Amino acid sequence: METEEIDRMTQTTMQIRDKKKHSVTLSPPMSESRERNSSTDAPGTRKNFHDRNIEHLKAISEKKAQRLREIEEEKKKLEITRQRLAQRILKRKEEAKKIEEEKKGENERNPYDILEIDEIIEEDKEREAKKLSIYKSRYHSFLKDLQENNKQKQQMREQEELKKQKTIHKLKENLGLNNVTSKVFSSTPSNQAEEDEIKAQKTKSSTAKTKGKSKEQDADPEEEKQKKKAAREASEQIVKRAQRHILELAEKKAEEAKKEVEQREKEQKFKHSLREAVLSKKHQNENEDSEPPSTSETPKKPKRIDDKAIERLSSAPKRWTGPIITDINVFRKKYKLTEKDKIFVIKGCYPDIKRALLKRNWFENPDKDSPCFDLKWTLLRKDVDMDKLTDNQLCNHFDKSANITTKVGLCHNLRSLVWFNNVDIDTFYPQCFDVSDQAELQDFITEFKIIKAECVLKQYQSNENVSEDRVKVALKVSKRRLRNLDDLIDDPNSGSWDLIKDKEWEILNSDMISEEEFKKRKHENWLQKLDMEHNHIPKPEPAKKKKKKKVAKEEKKAENTVRDSTLLQEAEEVLGKLKQKYPQYDINGKKNIWIVKPASLSRGRGIGCYNSLIEILDHVQKEGTWVVQRYIENPMLILRKKFDIRQWVLVTSWNPLTAWFYERCYLRFGVEDYIIDNLQNKFIHLTNNSIQKYSEHFENSEIEGSMWHSEELAELLREQTGRDIWEEEIKPKIKKIVKYSLECVQDMVDNRPGSSELYGYDIMIDENYNPWLIEVNASPAMDYSTPVTKELVKQVMEDTIKVMVDYQFASKKKKSKIDTGNFTCLFKSKKIVDRPIQSFGLNLVCEGKAIKS
Repeated sequence: METEEIDRMTQTTMQIRDKKKHSVTLSPPMSESRERNSSTDAPGTRKNFHDRNIEHLKAISEKKAQRLREIEEEKKKLEITRQRLAQRILKRKEEAKKIEEEKKGENERNPYDILEIDEIIEEDKEREAKKLSIYKSRYHSFLKDLQENNKQKQQMREQEELKKQKTIHKLKENLGLNNVTSKVFSSTPSNQAEEDEIKAQKTKSSTAKTKGKSKEQDADPEEEKQKKKAAREASEQIVKRAQRHILELAEKKAEEAKKEVEQREKEQKFKHSLREAVLSKKHQNENEDSEPPSTSETPKKPKRIDDKAIERLSSAPKRWTGPIITDINVFRKKYKLTEKDKIFVIKGCYPDIKRALLKRNWFENPDKDSPCFDLKWTLLRKDVDMDKLTDNQLCNHFDKSANITTKVGLCHNLRSLVWFNNVDIDTFYPQCFDVSDQAELQDFITEFKIIKAECVLKQYQSNENVSEDRVKVALKVSKRRLRNLDDLIDDPNSGSWDLIKDKEWEILNSDMISEEEFKKRKHENWLQKLDMEHNHIPKPEPAKKKKKKKVAKEEKKAENTVRDSTLLQEAEEVLGKLKQKYPQYDINGKKNIWIVKPASLSRGRGIGCYNSLIEILDHVQKEGTWVVQRYIENPMLILRKKFDIRQWVLVTSWNPLTAWFYERCYLRFGVEDYIIDNLQNKFIHLTNNSIQKYSEHFENSEIEGSMWHSEELAELLREQTGRDIWEEEIKPKIKKIVKYSLECVQDMVDNRPGSSELYGYDIMIDENYNPWLIEVNASPAMDYSTPVTKELVKQVMEDTIKVMVDYQFASKKKKSKIDTGNFTCLFKSKKIVDRPIQSFGLNLVCEGKAIKS
């Protein structure tokens, strides 16, 4: 029936559309007929009329075509709907047949089928009960896990407290401090309350289990249904609680994420505002510099911190976000460069290098990690991939230059100077030991002890309070030190070769703190720190007045006592022989001070000065490699202040060795007056600007910026001595030191034709005008920290480019005419040194047996 109705509907729609088609005529509109009647029979008007008729016919034909297309589309749609309706009707018929068949089957069904349906219903119920039990078990297991975790945490706390008590008890037993108590480790009321709560929970759980067992035994079978209902309700409640708990956790996580996003936004806003404030201050300072200062108001000095922040923000390199180009030809095409145009990359804050290269019409590659360059200048060695460099590419680093630029490398490699030059390193390098090596650690301990004997004799000679027993032991040790090794080998009755015995060391070291007292003091300091952290107790002031009084009393006793003239004469004779034999006799002084340094750190980090062997060994036990070096106790002082010299050296080749010496250098002073007894004050003993700038007296120092030009030192020495000691003695010795230090490493550093490296030498001068090498620094600081460095850094950066670029690219004929600034060629060796077999770090041992007579 439904199909017949659909056919009727389609036929009626088709008849209506056919009538509309036949009703369409080609009669022109009334307006056009009027125009025909009104128009004349002129030839121009006839042509226009003909064209209009053609256009009108074309429009009518297009409309007909569109109408036919629409009719065909409607037909297709009607057919599709007709098919869909037919399919639905067929489905309905099939469903009706199935229902009729099922009804017939129900009437003919067996009674056994009814039993099967009941079994299915029971199985569904059992499944639901299992689900509820699973939910219950999961929740109970979750609760059990929480309880077990809490128990484990409580046990861990108890074990930690027991460990603390045991360690404190052991320390007290070892040090004899059973009466010492500390507030930190006393049991607090909060811990006791937690223990009481745990005990109460345990008792409750045990009683609940016993009651549950008794009730289960007494329960009747009729109450099982009620229990099941209660269990179902409880399981539903458990599920609801679990869902609530999960929702609460999700909400908490969402809140935490929002807080993190807000904190990030705040930090970004703060950085943005700080940058704007710093830049605005920079513009204000520039405007103030451009305006003339008023006579009424005195100009104020800007703060150092703000200036440094401005420099960092203004000179901070921007990250490259553009496409990465690895082919230099593609790079030249992109930036329209010719093959003659040179490209450079700078990674770090080196505005003077950039200025010098731009002056030479070089092009800067904005991508700091790009391989497309002719010269690359970086702060760190790791920023240059040496394996991928070509011979035509220049850079400011050599591979394996750590053999000279680290304290450990310099300490080890200077000992191999004997193979290149017949020079004793003790004449220019204070004795140094790598205490991470056990053999060198034992050598340092013996050296410390024998220098202690020398210091005792010096104290006795200068009329200080020293007991005769200590002087006699010091004489024995010093005489053993003066023995010749050949005589010891030839003498069969020489006995042991030990320079000092344990009993002798106890007598010599009687004026210093013992090992037990040091441990006791360390433990007391540790307890004081803990009490101060928890109870905010102020630091106790060190008792300096008592020591001064004791020293004054001892000096008075020494003046009143009559010394043995023969003992004094013998001490003076031994000291005279020691001075002739050992070149570092004068810098040893009378305090036996040694400086402990980390092996690979810079800018004065981790450095300490000590005159106690126990303190040095305790300091060296920390993690990392350490170097112990002799402290120069008799430095040259200017205005009662210690200083060192920063000297620049440029190496353009290691094999053959070629080095350039910068004729100008600068001095770095300590802010506070030199007092040798105060070893804990870094502002006295360490002259690094990175340390001195944090002193309270830095701004008010007698020396502006705590720095001098080398010319100022030369003028001062001329006034004091009447001759040019700087040019005649000190500077030539410094050049020799530089040469010796480079020669001992020339076979260890990897040479490369396009590399050059600028080194910063730290040199000290003693009171006898002898220079001493302290260390060699790679990538020395080139910031404008003071007016002195601002002037010299600009010059040395410009002059390095003169040597690296102008001199290196020039032809052999023109090299003699190239301006190299203040750099002078220190030496250029013609020999090419063969690289040795890599055996660094091996311990060579000679073993043997005595010949039986």
